[in-house]
Amino acid sequence: MAVTPSVLIIINPVEGYARAIMRGVLRFVRAHTDWECIQILPPVPDAVAMRDYGMIQGVIAEARTTAEVRALENLDAPAVIVAGVKGSTRAAHVIADNVAVGCLAFEHFRGLGFRSFAFAAWPDAWLAEVRGGAYAQRVREAGYPLHDGLPAPTGRRRRDQQILNRWIRNLPHHTAVFAVDDRMGRDTILAARNAGIAVPEQIAVLGVDNDELVCELTSPPLSSIDNGTFQIGYQAAALLQRLMNGEKDVGSPLIISPPQVVTRQSTETLAVEHPRVVAALRYIRQFACDGIGIADILHHAPGSRRALEREVRRVLGRTLQQELTRVRMERARQFLRETDLSMIDIAERTSISSASQFSIIFKRETGLTPTRYRHQDR
Repeated sequence: MAVTPSVLIIINPVEGYARAIMRGVLRFVRAHTDWECIQILPPVPDAVAMRDYGMIQGVIAEARTTAEVRALENLDAPAVIVAGVKGSTRAAHVIADNVAVGCLAFEHFRGLGFRSFAFAAWPDAWLAEVRGGAYAQRVREAGYPLHDGLPAPTGRRRRDQQILNRWIRNLPHHTAVFAVDDRMGRDTILAARNAGIAVPEQIAVLGVDNDELVCELTSPPLSSIDNGTFQIGYQAAALLQRLMNGEKDVGSPLIISPPQVVTRQSTETLAVEHPRVVAALRYIRQFACDGIGIADILHHAPGSRRALEREVRRVLGRTLQQELTRVRMERARQFLRETDLSMIDIAERTSISSASQFSIIFKRETGLTPTRYRHQDR
């Protein structure tokens, strides 16, 4: 008689990103395995304590300390780390592409016309080094100022909020603030409100993790980067299954990409002073999927095409046609995430001539085929 494998899931479902990871694990388990999943809360117990849960054949876990990582490495069963890992480890792990997260934050803000940038993270936020480092590099390569340098937190909620209030108050108006995660994004918007600074009119704020409860309960609702947490859980379970089947070379770490921005009110603005550029960009955002072309844009923002192209490239770093394509692909991603529309229907609704042309453009812009993108997101 076959024995049902027992798998220990050590993830704290309080955080939105962790719940998404668990949903991904569950989706794989239901579709491909007969595991008996035993869920416990972090921290990861030592190897001896984990054996108290019986004959464990595998573990999927958050691991935020060296001791937790060591416990998983010393276990007699394979383990996959899904959050918290920093540095090298012998244990397999599946992680978000945090460098891509930082780069995407810059590109999103630059696409809105911002020329002043800030990064909000406490010095002890372990993800700040990677996400913030990539963001800072892109900002500085583009020749823009970066405002960071929050002092160390005190550990007292009220005092730390006051520190953040002062930091926000000293930022130039029309600054794009990239927060290391959604909780810091929420606190940044609260600090702006305390300082009498309007979001997104005076500063725009972008978080990471797309925790819907945190984002939607924030006022105004917080835009956030979805860094593939559902897919992290799904792929972690698939990786663990391979390890439990005896595979050795499983390609760890597995990095999940690409991330995507889920836009809400906190970044719904254009930090652009040139009136023709504003008119052109607003027209593109409103009518990109209605079959418009460059001639229509120039009719709406009359004047020299060369001058307009020069200003758009200066502000956004891309041409009018590239911006038109970018907006259409953002809409296409939404259709792929939220609907079951066919590729033909999506092509038609985004003003692309055919399904095959849509697939070519989508892969060029995102690195994935539309089918692969839809599968990965779900």
